Amino acid sequence: MPCVPTRVPVIALCFLALVFGCSEDTTAPSAADPAALASAAVQTLSFRQISAGDLHTCGVTTDDRAYCWGANSDFGFDVGGGGQLGDGTTVNYRLKPTAVAGGLRFLEVSAGTSHSCGITTDYRAYCWGENWVGQLGDGTTTRRYAPALVAGGRRFRQISAG
Repeated sequence: MPCVPTRVPVIALCFLALVFGCSEDTTAPSAADPAALASAAVQTLSFRQISAGDLHTCGVTTDDRAYCWGANSDFGFDVGGGGQLGDGTTVNYRLKPTAVAGGLRFLEVSAGTSHSCGITTDYRAYCWGENWVGQLGDGTTTRRYAPALVAGGRRFRQISAG
């Protein structure tokens, strides 16, 4: 014989269906709006390279675009965006891949602890994020929310953010 408490959820669900699910819709269905359907389309990204950092991940798509997602703040705390996603904002978290700002084309990216770096298709190194001790290589200790060119005019074949 079932216990009384197991019946309570069933009764509650019936009550909710009665209150919220029983109404008449007197309007006729309308044709789908093509503009609304186009804006609701899901963007499909194909990644050829991925790098996972401490609390964020970055990748390069098959069309050489860089995207990052995850924490964009100092060690994942809500303290005002560390910039390691490179999207030009201080938003603390991105739950979906977000394009790295600047329109650059990348061969590879590397996600570190609180910064990220990448090599562009012309073999230049760019880094973004926290820069406490000059880890971005741009000659400053200024945090960058978008890719900053590594100083020195050198060309690179690979990069690894620590």
